[in-house]
Amino acid sequence: MNRSSPLPILRKPPLESDKKDVIQYIADGKSDSEIAMIYGVTKDTIWSRRQIWRLESGSAVRERQNKDALIAMWTNGYTPEEMSHLLGLSIQVVYAKLREYRIRDLPRMGIDAPTMSLASLRQGLIPEDDETITIITHKRIPKWVMVPVEQYQDLQNGTYQQLREQADEV
Repeated sequence: MNRSSPLPILRKPPLESDKKDVIQYIADGKSDSEIAMIYGVTKDTIWSRRQIWRLESGSAVRERQNKDALIAMWTNGYTPEEMSHLLGLSIQVVYAKLREYRIRDLPRMGIDAPTMSLASLRQGLIPEDDETITIITHKRIPKWVMVPVEQYQDLQNGTYQQLREQADEV
């Protein structure tokens, strides 16, 4: 039984009556080999059945779910270590996915500001524009924010604290 000829495979489970169960397994993110173990057939059988039914693989579904979860966690300010713990992935895989999907370019916690590493700041590569807020990262985690001097004075004078208290009252 090879993938080019599905005819002998059609007489084996999963049959047409099992299609809803297979769709549910795929939605749960199970791979072809995991579904094949449930039905006691080879993964080529499941692959052929998916091709006939025009379904995507469970691995592709799981990959898309992980990507969506990584994007949501990144924008909400989770660290890569927290992401790896919550998703059950290794830290190396999380960093690889962040790089692959360019997730680090997305704004975090509603702040759309450019980021620069602490190492480049130490080298004197400071942005020329004084009006932009720059986030300084240490080991790829946001640690500090460079703000214009006027905003820093507002922080020292308590202007932001007063605005926050006024917003809480409303």
